[in-house]
Amino acid sequence: MVYNLQESNSTTVEDRRKYHSYHIKSIVEEIGVKEVTGGTEATEVVVNVLKVGKAVPGPDRPVKVVLSSSRLVKEIIKKKSNLKKSEVYSKINLESDLTPKQRENLRKLRGELIQRKDNGEKLPSDI
Repeated sequence: MVYNLQESNSTTVEDRRKYHSYHIKSIVEEIGVKEVTGGTEATEVVVNVLKVGKAVPGPDRPVKVVLSSSRLVKEIIKKKSNLKKSEVYSKINLESDLTPKQRENLRKLRGELIQRKDNGEKLPSDI
């Protein structure tokens, strides 16, 4: 999922799709992830780009990006901090698309971490 990507001002769906696809591919290149080559063919990293929700004036809608492999998802998420150095895309935020159950589990784990730190427990990251 890509957050804070500015909405296109175009009135046609096709032009908006091209606008978002162009920026998503530019973000992936900015991060440092290239096409995957296997044998004689190159596989594109970005398979599909979809805006989530209805277009309404106000906040920018998130973008769901479908990539050609789960390995690429992990690589992009791992390298997403490279975007902070970008002049154009420094405000963009990237996250994995999680199921509601995965989001709930992460929320519980974060709560437990905060509670354990508040209780003075030394965690491996603190050592």
